Amino acid sequence: MDFPLSRRRMLHLCSVTSIAALSGCVADPGDNGGLLEILRADAPDGATVTPSSDERLRSVEPIQTALSRAAERSVADQRVDSSEFSDVRAALSPLPYYERSDPQNDSSLPSGIYLRHNDSTYVASLWPYCTDSILGSAESEEGNYGRGGCLNPEERPGDSLNGST
Repeated sequence: MDFPLSRRRMLHLCSVTSIAALSGCVADPGDNGGLLEILRADAPDGATVTPSSDERLRSVEPIQTALSRAAERSVADQRVDSSEFSDVRAALSPLPYYERSDPQNDSSLPSGIYLRHNDSTYVASLWPYCTDSILGSAESEEGNYGRGGCLNPEERPGDSLNGST
C-alpha cells in the first residue's frame, strides 16, 4: 500500500528532522565548562560573607582548590569542566550575591559572592565558556552566580584540576 507524501506530511517530516538535527546546538550556561574566578578582597559594607566551611561549599573540590590557590597567590582562575561547573553553580547560586552597582555600595569593590577562607575574604564569580552556536546562548544571568556573560576558553585559560590548561 503506497501512501502519497502530502504537503502536510512533508512539513511534519522536515520539522521533526530539523528539530532533531538542531537540538544539540542550543547550550545552557556551563555545557562547555567554565572558569571559577576567586580574588582576595576586603568585604564591602553590607556584603554577607559565607565561610568556606559552609556545608554547601566544603565538599565542592573546585571551590576549595581555588580558595587554597587564592590564599597563596591572592587570585585563582580555576578551569572547571561541565560536571564541575554544575557542582560549583549549585553551591554558589543560593549564596548571597553582592552587587556593587547599588548606589549605597562602594563601587571600587567587585561584585560577586564573598567567601571567608583562613581568616581572609575572597570574592567568587563563575563564568561559563561561550558556545559556537548561533541558535543558543551560553551566557549566564548577572547576579545568579557571577557577573553574567560568558568567556571564550582561550581568553582566560585558568588552572585545571586535571592538569590540562
